[in-house]
Amino acid sequence: MATRLTLRPPAARLRPVSVLVVAQEWSSVHGGVSSFNRSLCRGLVEAGALVACLVPHCSAEERADAAGFGVSLIESAPLPGGTDGQLQMRLPRLPWEWHPDIVIGHDRFTGPAALSLAEDHFPAAAFVPFLHVDPDELAPWRQGAEDDAALLIEARVRIQFELSIRAHRVAAVGPRLHGRVSRDLSVRPGAPAPIRFDPGFDHDVSPTRPPTPGEPVQILVMGRVDDHEIKGLDLAAKALACAVGLCARPDLEVELLVRGAPPRESARLEDMIRGWKGGADYRVTVRPFTTVHGTLRQDLHRASLVLKPSRADSWGLVGAEGITACTPVLVSGRGGLGTMLDRLPQVEGARSLVVPVTFREREDVERWGHRIAAVLEDRGAAFARVDRVKRALSAGRTWVDSARRLLNECDGRS
Repeated sequence: MATRLTLRPPAARLRPVSVLVVAQEWSSVHGGVSSFNRSLCRGLVEAGALVACLVPHCSAEERADAAGFGVSLIESAPLPGGTDGQLQMRLPRLPWEWHPDIVIGHDRFTGPAALSLAEDHFPAAAFVPFLHVDPDELAPWRQGAEDDAALLIEARVRIQFELSIRAHRVAAVGPRLHGRVSRDLSVRPGAPAPIRFDPGFDHDVSPTRPPTPGEPVQILVMGRVDDHEIKGLDLAAKALACAVGLCARPDLEVELLVRGAPPRESARLEDMIRGWKGGADYRVTVRPFTTVHGTLRQDLHRASLVLKPSRADSWGLVGAEGITACTPVLVSGRGGLGTMLDRLPQVEGARSLVVPVTFREREDVERWGHRIAAVLEDRGAAFARVDRVKRALSAGRTWVDSARRLLNECDGRS
């Protein structure tokens, strides 16, 4: 286990804390972790740290975008024939005259490269891996989808554990994952407790807005849906069918927009959704997965409701993005976001955004169907409710506060 590093208090420093973050990319080709990384880097800068983000490749436009947030985006040193992970293990050319105080990696994606940098090149730095996913929670939905799924899951669990016990501190994203990591690290006497890192709600916040006008009323499911059982897409389709049947307005036009189909899978996915919805009278529109920020924001602003009925979800970035976009959301109680919202009785309306997922399909479909129908019946109340939640969260749960707590924890202070 790595030796505990104590950073000097800011008052005793001759310079700010310097942080090297190792990421797969700056833009979001790979989805949620990359979006999280950008906000993390931005929050660390706002907390007073010097931040450099190391990626295998980057464009001039990406460097300029990062610089706009005060982040130095640097490219790995080239290595003929090397993989991205191998490139990131090479000594980078940092924008400072000193070594980083903290080296951050993201789970199995860049955690091993960050560990290599910390141990081989920056031994005085604190290595802090961020864990984003609970592989065991995904295991029931992987069986049959991949060869030797159990072996793959176990290998990923082992990588997380090895990163954690060789870290100075490990950061777990959200309350559910924090609980799991706390349990797992308890088998290692003397291992420092994991840091719980809750993403903020203060970046890209939309102003208050009235319910989306016009029809059909759009219900949005967003994110990679190649693992449709994990995402609960079948539950969303069946619950919406139930909701349409419950609505007092039989003439209400409703559309389910699914943004996240894998390449060349849109038609097949649409057929599956039509099978799940049966004869229910609502439209189905399937769009390919995209990471284009403008397109995703347009989807969120057109929608009257975002559904996140995941059967397993360590955090729930789409639900958080829906809240900051001031779009009504219903999120699974089995996700980190749902768990957090359910534990915030002081935030008016937060608990009302959470719907349990029990694995008893009939009960889940009826429960989600009634909650969707309530939004369709009174969209004005739903938009007002999410606006209250958005205002409270964006003021009280910020990226800079979470980043500052992380820096303080690495400094040995609460």
